[in-house]
Amino acid sequence: MTDDLLAKLEAATEGSRELDAHILAELEGPDWVVENHYTTSIDVALTLVPEGFKPRLDFDLAKRCYLCPESELTIGAALVYADSHTMPLAICIAALKARKAP
Repeated sequence: MTDDLLAKLEAATEGSRELDAHILAELEGPDWVVENHYTTSIDVALTLVPEGFKPRLDFDLAKRCYLCPESELTIGAALVYADSHTMPLAICIAALKARKAP
């Protein structure tokens, strides 16, 4: 996972087809046609959450997505989180960070 893609997502104030294309290119390669609205749909963004992670979504002023490995659902467990202007963006950022984690 490139830091450049995470930086673009973290700087975004709204989702876009261009960001969706960058996500798909990162996951599948550059020759795929974008059909999923990762950055504008909560349901589609949740498909990026890696297997074994449980999402928790907070809809406060800052949209925040927490991802915790299901095997570590205890207080103080290691987790990945992201804040963004929209919930789909927060989910995308957290999911891509989780995929990048060792």
